[in-house]
Amino acid sequence: MCLDLTQQGRKLQDVLLAIGRKESSYFDWRKTDEQFKNAMDAIREMRRRGEKVPLPDFPDFCEKYLGFKLYLHQLQWYDLLEGRTPRDLHPSQTFEQGDPQFLLVNCPPEHGKTITLSISYAVWRLCKDPNVRILFVSKTQEMAKQIMWAIKNRLTHPKYMRLQVDFGPPGGSWKQEADKWSATEVYFGAERDSGEKDPTMRATGLGGQIYGSRLDLCFVDDAVVLSNAHEYEKQIRWL
Repeated sequence: MCLDLTQQGRKLQDVLLAIGRKESSYFDWRKTDEQFKNAMDAIREMRRRGEKVPLPDFPDFCEKYLGFKLYLHQLQWYDLLEGRTPRDLHPSQTFEQGDPQFLLVNCPPEHGKTITLSISYAVWRLCKDPNVRILFVSKTQEMAKQIMWAIKNRLTHPKYMRLQVDFGPPGGSWKQEADKWSATEVYFGAERDSGEKDPTMRATGLGGQIYGSRLDLCFVDDAVVLSNAHEYEKQIRWL
């Protein structure tokens, strides 16, 4: 609460009064909680400078703001997303150029498909352009909602305060400034200037209703599994 109110631009005395704590508590938190201290310093520094931080390239963004480094195979995915030939191809790898609007990532479990693409790349694109329109598709809407929850967590959790301070809306947090912030749909508010009627993010199950929606990105994540693979003709028509 202290961080949220400070990020909204309120003075320290007003923040402490609002949460019913004394100034001594604030200094105790700074001494005992390194994460709180760093987040508070970051907020105050941004308010002091009053300038927008340049968005780093996706690999640097992941390392600096999300806490993990991309491996070579993940960097190759990023190259393809950005319209480049994948870097450092291994002799066992073959690259054949297909439709640049589509990228199929097919690799074993625990290779970081969801965390790298559906979650982290989506967060990077949201920071890059709040007008972007993203659809998340999985086998069921409940599964797609889990991906959206992970993204919303990175936009609100104190662990990612540096990201929120550097790229969040001027008036406060993404959640507080959003016109809608539900489990299945998010509409960014003041920071979105396109006037589009379509949501910033939406979650649906494979085969769900999306007619009339305009999209910039669509992530289809674990939508076809053993239990529904026999419906491939219906699935490919929908896709």
